[in-house]
Amino acid sequence: MTEKLEQFVDFLPYVQQMMGAGCTFGISDREKYIAYLPGKELVLPLKPGDPIKAGSMADKVITGGQQASNLVGKEIFGVPYMGIGIPIKDDNGKVIGSLVGGVPVTVQEEVNLMIARMTDDMKAFESLITDIVVTIQEYAETINNLCNSAELLTSKINVVNSMFEVIKGVSDQTHLESRVVVLMLLRRKLESMLPSRKFR
Repeated sequence: MTEKLEQFVDFLPYVQQMMGAGCTFGISDREKYIAYLPGKELVLPLKPGDPIKAGSMADKVITGGQQASNLVGKEIFGVPYMGIGIPIKDDNGKVIGSLVGGVPVTVQEEVNLMIARMTDDMKAFESLITDIVVTIQEYAETINNLCNSAELLTSKINVVNSMFEVIKGVSDQTHLESRVVVLMLLRRKLESMLPSRKFR
């Protein structure tokens, strides 16, 4: 076992603590597992010294030379799980092993369910926003109609005011003429009562 792989082995319990005790983790060289920590919810039939199985996550990251994650079928270890893994490389960039982990499918299903709920919530939120926009547009149209009605009403009030001013002018003129007539009649009456006196 190389010094670099030994460092990963020493660090493995901290990885499990960080990712969750329900998950399982292992480290391998290019041929076999050199360390394995079972999870509380996922236990694979593995022990140090077991050869790497074809199709396992360790096999994929060592063969591919890059990070990988996907569902591992139960045909590999007898139980399905979501596998994650990264290749471990030496200072020259050569793949010398792998760090792999497994997440119980139940956890993955819970994550998928959570994502589905979030997607539904987002769709409901989008629908709500659309309804709000439509309502705002309807209010804007109503306000616009009210403004137009107010302008029309103001125009009609102005016409009525103009007519009122004309009527008032006629009324004032008529009232003045009636006063003149009354004064003339009063003068005639006084002249008839006092024929000897002239009113000028």
